[in-house]
Amino acid sequence: MLRTLPGALCALTLLLLCSCGGNGAKAPASGTQGNAGGNQSPPAREIALSLSARPEGQNWRVTLAAPLARDLYQFAGSISYDNTRYEVLAAEAGGGLGDPSQALYVSGEPEPGRLDFAYTRRMAGPGMDGNLNLYSIVVRPLSNDPADAAAVAADFQLDLSPERIKARDSRRQDLRCVLQESQR
Repeated sequence: MLRTLPGALCALTLLLLCSCGGNGAKAPASGTQGNAGGNQSPPAREIALSLSARPEGQNWRVTLAAPLARDLYQFAGSISYDNTRYEVLAAEAGGGLGDPSQALYVSGEPEPGRLDFAYTRRMAGPGMDGNLNLYSIVVRPLSNDPADAAAVAADFQLDLSPERIKARDSRRQDLRCVLQESQR
């Protein structure tokens, strides 16, 4: 059974990781550093995300990835699923922001059917670029109905509401998260 953090501790950790910045005091939180106009924010950047699933024996691995990430420093989110259809066996950092010596990761299930997680680089410096795996969930279907990867991935929903998802670059600028439907 998946070990879970108490809901309050998980929410506090997500808030802490989302509020800390990539380069400490080196960049203002407003994101206006280096802007010639002085009072305008730079255009918001996006980060494309994808959810996919692949079989692992009798289980499935559902992976959240950022296929074209650029300077990703922090990510926190929430994934919901039908807990009457799947049992979560493991929830893991995807490795895209670094190994445990380079990144911090926390995950919990504050309520049945919802997994909250946060992942951040440890030290000030650049974010990560490329095809980044952010979060991985190993699940066991609770029925014997055959399923394909697209159907399993569709059963897991990334919550894109602003209070449930946060991505930042190394300059503490928010990145707008967009789920690529074609990857589902």
